[in-house]
Amino acid sequence: MTDSMQTAKGALLNRAEAQHSQDVSVSQCWSLLRRGIELGWIEKDELHELVEYLESRRDWGVEELLFANSGSQVRVSFLDDEVTCDSSVLL
Repeated sequence: MTDSMQTAKGALLNRAEAQHSQDVSVSQCWSLLRRGIELGWIEKDELHELVEYLESRRDWGVEELLFANSGSQVRVSFLDDEVTCDSSVLL
């Protein structure tokens, strides 16, 4: 990974880590998203794509990380972990 890619990944991870919520499901959604970033499964340019899919209520996935829309809810699956939260909290 180049230095600029590492810097972009770090900035993206910092933004995801800055998200805090009292709602357990929201915290878990962000936690699964962070894990995908930490593993390099989601890069900065892919995050923009993910947001577009969430806004249009379409499913999106990469590797073993899936965001499945169901109305105003999104189910985030990472390997064997799964949580559902309001999709607006990820936008």
